[in-house]
Amino acid sequence: MAKSPGKIYAQLLVNTRAQAEALGFDWFRIAREIGFDPKVTDDPEGAGPSEVYLEVHEYLARKTGNDAMGVILGSQVKMGSMKVFDYVALTAPTIAQSLENWRRFERILSNITQISLNDEDGKRYLSWHISNLYGPHVQVTAKAMSFSASRLRHMLDGREVDLTFEFTQGKPRQIETYYRILGRNIQFGCEQDRIGIPLEVMDVAPLGSEEHLYSLIEKTALARLASNQIEDNDLDNISRAINEALKEGDPSLEAVARKMAMSKRALQRRMEENGLTFRQAVDRVRKALAEQYLMDGKLQLSEIAYLLGYSELSTFSRAAKTWFGVSPKAYRRGETPSTPDDHRPAALRAG
Repeated sequence: MAKSPGKIYAQLLVNTRAQAEALGFDWFRIAREIGFDPKVTDDPEGAGPSEVYLEVHEYLARKTGNDAMGVILGSQVKMGSMKVFDYVALTAPTIAQSLENWRRFERILSNITQISLNDEDGKRYLSWHISNLYGPHVQVTAKAMSFSASRLRHMLDGREVDLTFEFTQGKPRQIETYYRILGRNIQFGCEQDRIGIPLEVMDVAPLGSEEHLYSLIEKTALARLASNQIEDNDLDNISRAINEALKEGDPSLEAVARKMAMSKRALQRRMEENGLTFRQAVDRVRKALAEQYLMDGKLQLSEIAYLLGYSELSTFSRAAKTWFGVSPKAYRRGETPSTPDDHRPAALRAG
């Protein structure tokens, strides 16, 4: 598995391992098939590789044949299991402060996610963005939104609230699962991944709000942020420029450097500082987009090749075989190189 400067709070991996094992998967087999050290969960308070976290969720979706896996797992994360990140929202004085704390303290959990807040049409939108340079992330994004929705509903203590959900991904096959967990106010194929919360509840005190406890937890969160093991990195702007260049059919170093208003050498130095070559960066963005397009199922393979900047379908097919170990058609069917037949845990197999 390729490495990146992306880091996450290792407790996220610990929780994901427990969820995978509850589904009947063996963590060590997952590690062998994906290609990572299974000991990444040994130190829950440390920092782990983001690419493992992202890929494990995509793996679980593929192996179970359930493209709503992220939404399911997000709804099942136990209250308080994210420790200070959970409690700095759960004990906040208002819903508005809870949302702001998710934005303020996201860096405690990872350096790959950008959270933003903005008001629009009577709602406050909580948005997520993960760069494609970190790898495919449809399931992790869905998990984050489902996690947040479950916390919001808990904090609002049964109050009827019109939450809306917008996903950049295409319409999933298991859309009824999305409806069951999140409700019917969902749109797919949007420009952003975000939840809309009515402005009228911003001043509501969350269930669990407690002034003195919140003061202590906020201080703990600030201290955790100051001593964070998760370093910042500078890949998001590079990823955006590569995405744009791919759409224009010219993902060259010169084209991307021009979009970032810097010299080719300066861009190469920036990449080196983040532990990547330009070729690796383009390859990662292409792989992430390819997985998203293939799992969506709406586009023809020739259209995907074009969107990824390949002039020939055969060139895209060879690249996909390198990334996924199988042809694009086989990958779209859910096949993997080590598991051409039904490879799910027995409890998940039909019949």
